[in-house]
Amino acid sequence: MKYFLAIDIGASSGRHIVGWMEDGQIQTKEVFRFPNGVQEENGHLIWNVAELYKNVVEGVAKAFEQFPEIESLSVDTWGVDYVLFRGDEEVM
Repeated sequence: MKYFLAIDIGASSGRHIVGWMEDGQIQTKEVFRFPNGVQEENGHLIWNVAELYKNVVEGVAKAFEQFPEIESLSVDTWGVDYVLFRGDEEVM
């Protein structure tokens, strides 16, 4: 059986869902969920990118614990935000 991992990062939470085909039907199982949201810093609303990264990595590990033969993964996020990085700052 082929298993696939979808990671959905939304404005208020994120989740990891494993999907597969069984008897001609798509099956899914949520394997990890985490809270998400903006926070204020220096008068600006920001995403905690380091926390998002930590949760994505943790969810991938939990997915592989239950489905060790995952073939691929995909990440979907909200489509209207962006992240600015400075080359001299470590975020993770």
